[in-house]
Amino acid sequence: MKNNKFINTEIIQDIENRTAIEADAFRLYPIFLIDPCILPLRSTNELTNGHKNNIREVIMSSPLGLPYGAYSRLLIAYITTIAKQSNQLESPSIRKIANKCGINCLSGGKSGNHHRFVEQLRKVLALDFYVNDFNRKEKYHVLELTHRAVVADKTIFDKKGKTNITISFELSNSFCQLSKNKCFPIDNRVLIYLMNNKSVLAIDLYLFLAYKAPNMAKKSTLLNWDLLRALFSNTANKRTDNFKKELKRSLALVKLAYQNLNAFLGKDGLIVYKSSPHVSKKLETY
Repeated sequence: MKNNKFINTEIIQDIENRTAIEADAFRLYPIFLIDPCILPLRSTNELTNGHKNNIREVIMSSPLGLPYGAYSRLLIAYITTIAKQSNQLESPSIRKIANKCGINCLSGGKSGNHHRFVEQLRKVLALDFYVNDFNRKEKYHVLELTHRAVVADKTIFDKKGKTNITISFELSNSFCQLSKNKCFPIDNRVLIYLMNNKSVLAIDLYLFLAYKAPNMAKKSTLLNWDLLRALFSNTANKRTDNFKKELKRSLALVKLAYQNLNAFLGKDGLIVYKSSPHVSKKLETY
């Protein structure tokens, strides 16, 4: 498959040829973070964000500032998948964590990605979630780290990017339990593909549709433009015409990767038809 408008189409070929399990790209993502998508798209000074609807209330906070961008989503998928297996990881290095997230190269210097990845890692490891599920009337403080990564800045931001810092952390039992019951499978290669095409909105759209499209009660549903703006609330400051243009590009990217997705943009909004799962839970081996 070739597409002159988008880069890294070799990832799409790999998705077509190998399952997520075969590519070591099977990941899990929390349901409560995608409806609406409350992780910031870009850098923010906010320490807290959340939402409340007739299903649940979710509040997330971090004393270091909220994580944002593609790296934060890759890292959350990583720790959610760990929570499904066990509640801790034995002294991983930052580079090994990056590799597990699908990032094969960390480079130092002002233009490198090493310091940006470590920044998001710190923020994610400092996250605390509060989830109140109204149906079950249960409350969770989801991510309470017994051990946090505390490393000198000059070591983390080594200019040559050759540091191999090891960290140790333990996920709370409540987060592990919640991850078993309130997460859904995704293909991590899609997140990498969308990140390389510089669209965090496309990552959120993929996460939303990877859960919603296979689990719809009806054959189809229309998400009008007002609902889409509320769903992707981090785009609220965009002009409507710019939002529509970016969403159109994001959907085109997502449909290249999630080829069984049956969804179309029309004048009234996004029409989503019930679709087969992109990653089947039957493949889950954890």
